[in-house]
Amino acid sequence: MLTGAVTLGIVPARKDSDIDMETRINIPDVLERFVSYYETTEHGEWGSLHIALADGNVTDDNIRSCIERADEWGDAEGKALGEILLKMSKTQRSKLPWAVFDAIKRVRGTILPVTSPAH
Repeated sequence: MLTGAVTLGIVPARKDSDIDMETRINIPDVLERFVSYYETTEHGEWGSLHIALADGNVTDDNIRSCIERADEWGDAEGKALGEILLKMSKTQRSKLPWAVFDAIKRVRGTILPVTSPAH
């Protein structure tokens, strides 16, 4: 007999452990690309990815919303980076903005953003 979410037709939320280890992406793999996007985006802080990387909304649904916004804005790099975020764990997604800021600080000697990402 099936119980819980399965009998109700609800798909359980994906856990970080559900990400295929062969396709999982870690921060060091993509750090330079996210630094470049942060520094060059024409749509404000974090551009199309703002709700995820500035506001800390890192669920898959939040990331998909970012991808849709990137598509609407013609932001090909934001869309590609959103797809990358979907292959990262929620923990990695939450840590990514801080890693970007640390990388910028190492290069420039200062943290550039006026606001900081959600904790």
